[in-house]
Amino acid sequence: MGLFKKAARAVVKKGIEKATGVKLNDYGYPIEDEHGFECTRVDNIHLSGVTYFKKGKNPQKYIPKLRPGVEVKIISEPVEGHPEALLVIDKKDRPLGWIPTGYRYKKLLFEIIDNNTTYYARAKRILGGTKDKPTYGLIIEVALYQK
Repeated sequence: MGLFKKAARAVVKKGIEKATGVKLNDYGYPIEDEHGFECTRVDNIHLSGVTYFKKGKNPQKYIPKLRPGVEVKIISEPVEGHPEALLVIDKKDRPLGWIPTGYRYKKLLFEIIDNNTTYYARAKRILGGTKDKPTYGLIIEVALYQK
């Protein structure tokens, strides 16, 4: 990241902290949530299943409409053979993809979602959509909170 971008991000961060009274970490997430849980991880996750239709809805239709920084939600959505499946949806509850089975902290993320504990998730980067790579992909950024 360039020096100018770092300086601009720091100014924005200070402005938000001053306006809200909430201390933010370097990623722009609250250091603590309202229950005193601390932000312990911020991960980038490359979603899987971005071509898998869910209830007749195709993620390929919704992914290109996202913008980096837009909040997304993660919900528990068990499917046959995957009782701890986690689906990522947009603000209109449309499917965007799945948290991969191999994600190292999937069990922790599932527990956070299942226990209704704090997490933040936002679109980080849209992939594909080109002549060489017509299928869209999505990387999300997730902040996890624990005691």
